[in-house]
Amino acid sequence: MVDEDEQRALEQLSTSNGRAPRVFSTVLTISRSISSQSSTVVSGIVGGFAGLSVAYLLTSLVTALSFFILGLLWCGLGVAAGVLAFRRSATTDAQAQSAQAQIAFDENERIAKAILLRIEKLPPSAPPQVRDELWNDYRMVTRELARLAIPVASKPLSLPPSAPTPGGSAG
Repeated sequence: MVDEDEQRALEQLSTSNGRAPRVFSTVLTISRSISSQSSTVVSGIVGGFAGLSVAYLLTSLVTALSFFILGLLWCGLGVAAGVLAFRRSATTDAQAQSAQAQIAFDENERIAKAILLRIEKLPPSAPPQVRDELWNDYRMVTRELARLAIPVASKPLSLPPSAPTPGGSAG
């Protein structure tokens, strides 16, 4: 009897060892196809498996429940939950980046306005290199403003009516 059990166990082990490369190949193929999907799809797949696990657990605890019905229900709920959880984290990241960009935009806008005020307050006798340096600083800041521009940015920055233009004087 013991010999038969040992023999059967060895046969099963041998069969399993023979099937292992095919199983690993299948898993590798599935992994490659999943890795080519978007993160939202993968989140939905994980959520679906979690839902199926919940359905399996419920039907094993309460045998009167139908796995087919609960499986479909919980799989669908899991997919939806997985996708929503992924999108919520992505939305939170996007909102944080948007807030940081808005703060940087506002700060550069304040700097640009301050430079314009300094240019406006320069006396007519100020050396040209001082005026040119301020205009260069202004251009650098406004280039950064253009790079940071976001749809909710405040109204475009305009020159005050009395501010001198580059290469000119206040009028």
